[in-house]
Amino acid sequence: MSGSVSDGSRESDGPSAIHVFIATGVRLFREGLSDSLGRVEGFHVSGLRTVGPEAVAAVAELRPHVVLLDMSTPHSLSVARSLHRRASNAPVVALAVGESESELLAYAEAGIAGYLTSDSSLSELIAVVRSAAQGEVLCSPSLTGRIVQRLAALATDRLSDQTHAKLTSRERQIVALLQRELSNKEIAKHLGIEAATVKNHVHNLLEKLNVRRRADVLHLINRTTTGSNGFAAIPPVAGVRVASRDVRGSADGADSRSKGPQRPVGKS
Repeated sequence: MSGSVSDGSRESDGPSAIHVFIATGVRLFREGLSDSLGRVEGFHVSGLRTVGPEAVAAVAELRPHVVLLDMSTPHSLSVARSLHRRASNAPVVALAVGESESELLAYAEAGIAGYLTSDSSLSELIAVVRSAAQGEVLCSPSLTGRIVQRLAALATDRLSDQTHAKLTSRERQIVALLQRELSNKEIAKHLGIEAATVKNHVHNLLEKLNVRRRADVLHLINRTTTGSNGFAAIPPVAGVRVASRDVRGSADGADSRSKGPQRPVGKS
């Protein structure tokens, strides 16, 4: 047998062997995995435990190079966090991981260094353990894609929150009207303010969002919002009906469907 199995410190099998600790609640799986890895050249199984506090204590004492943690038990994620706190020098490779974005993100936040699904092979396990022992993070392309997608979504959510926080309520109203492709004059009429005031607000928007053109504002906002009504609800203005482009008949923003004269609001 090329490898070895023991329940001692990493000095028991030479300095070059990768010492692996196995934590799973299924004894048959624990012993079978230990036997398989014990036959791999350059591998040494230094300990076996069920998933729980005893595994955390044993890892802290034995100081293995890599910990294999079965994630199929309900409390395995809390054990992973405890291992990261108490034995951060021993990277954790997660076995039987779920594939949802929320689960993968939770694993990453817990400090997991390698990911293997239930249908992973022994050769894949060996590759992941070797990468983890070298300080690398390795998982399948499909899992990597899910993690990247989740992180990108979180980054977009944070950007949206930061963008909203920068703008005043009036600026958010103006952004909502910019999304309707209205001119400064038309926005002024909708909000009952001067066109020059709208121009100042648009200028402030460009500076706060660090962009150069109105189109850049809309591009940024469209990236960070998913609602159909844009950034803010537009409060009603006496005598003015907020209409979309397809029903606005005249250049001054009047609703072609309304009857009777429109009462002017502010100066244009």
